[in-house]
Amino acid sequence: MPSDRACPDLQRLRRQFPALDSDIVFRENAGGSQVPACVAAAMHRYLRETCVQLGAGYGLSRRCTAAENERLIGVLERVI
Repeated sequence: MPSDRACPDLQRLRRQFPALDSDIVFRENAGGSQVPACVAAAMHRYLRETCVQLGAGYGLSRRCTAAENERLIGVLERVI
C-alpha cells in the first residue's frame, strides 16, 4: 500500500500551473514546458523591475549585478 507521500494531491499541483487551467492539451517538449504561477510571477517581476544590463555603471545595474552575484555564490555553495 503506497504511503501518503507517494500520492501527491494532483489537483493541488495542477492549480499551481495556470496554463493547465483550460481545455487546451499541451504536447510540447521541455523547451515549451509550463511553469507554476510563482515562477511566472517572478519572471514578470524581473522583467518589469530589474531587466538591465549587468555590469554597467548606473545605479540599478550595479544593484542588480550585486544581487545576481549573491545568487550565483549561493548556488555555487550548494553545488560545491
